Order: sequence, then structure tokens, then C-alpha cells
Amino acid sequence: MEMCKLFATAVEDTPEYLALFNVDNPMHHQSNFTCRFRLQDENDIHRVIRDLEQKYHKDNLVSRFFVDELSTPSMDVFEAHFKSLGSSYTITHCTDVIMKGKRPDQSIDPLSMVKNLEAHQATSASTKTATKVDLEALVRVFAAAFDNQDGTEWLRIKLAKQLDMSEEFKATVTQIHTTSGETIITSVSTLYLSPTHPDLALLQIVASDPKYQRSGLAGASTLKLLQDFAGDRTVYLEVYDDIPHAQKLYQQLGFEVAGQFKFFRADGVQTTHLI
Repeated sequence: MEMCKLFATAVEDTPEYLALFNVDNPMHHQSNFTCRFRLQDENDIHRVIRDLEQKYHKDNLVSRFFVDELSTPSMDVFEAHFKSLGSSYTITHCTDVIMKGKRPDQSIDPLSMVKNLEAHQATSASTKTATKVDLEALVRVFAAAFDNQDGTEWLRIKLAKQLDMSEEFKATVTQIHTTSGETIITSVSTLYLSPTHPDLALLQIVASDPKYQRSGLAGASTLKLLQDFAGDRTVYLEVYDDIPHAQKLYQQLGFEVAGQFKFFRADGVQTTHLI
């Protein structure tokens, strides 16, 4: 078993699972969960889940498990186990659509995607590469776009770290210029360039402040991001199958569906099953 620290998160990497524990922020969903289950025998489920529950509860953390279609034993077997625990867990099924694409045509003007600026009292829009100067604006956009329930502190830490890792993480923003002279960042798109797989990249996230959605601003930042930084890499992304407008945007940018990936999330509660 390997233990390491990821920011304030302890990572437990074993042959049976990958678990994250963040005692400094107990309710932070993205740093308190277990995934990548690879058990030799389905009879091991009770032991593994029980032991993980005890580890989470010891630090006053909520147990949370992601079980995907590559898990062993199967998703069905894991789901039956969590359901046997009664009301201790809420199970949510999800399907990720996997899409892939290449760098878009350089001749396409990203701002050609922008529309309805007058609805935002804006005279023009522009794109630029994000820097540390834009950190607070990025935090604002991400928090608004994704109904951030974990607070902005950890979001700020994550984004600051990514902006520092400029060789691996790239971020492009769209900003509008208003009639009152303000410049407002409305949308952010981020790309991860794998240092170990120079032929691959991940379109990590596309976010737009809800006040400025449906105006092509996120499309502009994404197009500019890919034009500037994708190079010759094949770019992959994941999007939930129940967000058709996002899939449509990616298709407009040249992405094609490459497959699907199914998983479920079992979210515990503070009074979860104790052994």
C-alpha cells in the first residue's frame, strides 16, 4: 500500500482500491472518495467497504464510493451490497460520453461563435490565456457554473496550483467589454497536456457563468484554447449523457463520440452503516 499527500489529501493506493481522505475539508467531494475497485473475490466486498467506512468515520468524513464498469466484481454486485445496507447510502447512476477530437482549423475566428452581446450590455468580447492575475475571476466562474457546495477555498487552491503548472495545464478565458467600461471574464476552458503521453490531451473542463450562458462565450474560449495549445495531440473529453447542449457544442468544435463509460456513486450519510 502506498500513502502520499495531495495538497491536504491523503491518498491510499492499494491493489484493491484507490482512496482519498481530506480531514481538513470533510465535505469536499473531490478529495474524499474511493474508486478503482479491483477485488479478487466478491466475498471481499464486505471487508473492504467496512474497513473503508471505519477509516472515513475515524476522521469524521462521509464515506463516498465510485464504482465503474471496469470494477471487479461487477457494478451489479457492488450495488447489491450497498443496497443491503438500507438507507445508509444514496446511489446515483451516471454515464459519461467519451468524445475525441483534434486541433480545430486555425482560420476559424473564435469570436465568430459569440452572439447576443447586447443582452449583456457589452460592446465586444475577447479571449486570452489565463494567468495568476485572473485567479479570483476563475474561482467566481467555476463556483457559479457548477453550484460549488464545497466552498471556494479548495477551488482556489486547485486553480492556483494548476495556473502554476503552466507546462501541463492551459486555461483560456472569454471576457466581455461592457458599455460602462468594465471587462468581465465570463467563461473558462482548461486543457491538460499529459507529460507522459505527448500524443494525448484532456479537455478538462468548460465553465461559463450562468448569467452569460447561451451566448457562445464558452465556445469561444474552448475554440481558442484548442487552437493555441492542442498541437498535434488527440484531445479527449468526458461529458454526462444528460447534457445534450454540451455535446452539441463539442460536436461543433469537431469532436466525435468515441464511447461511453458507466458508473455509479454511492454517497454515505453522517449516520452511515457502522460495523
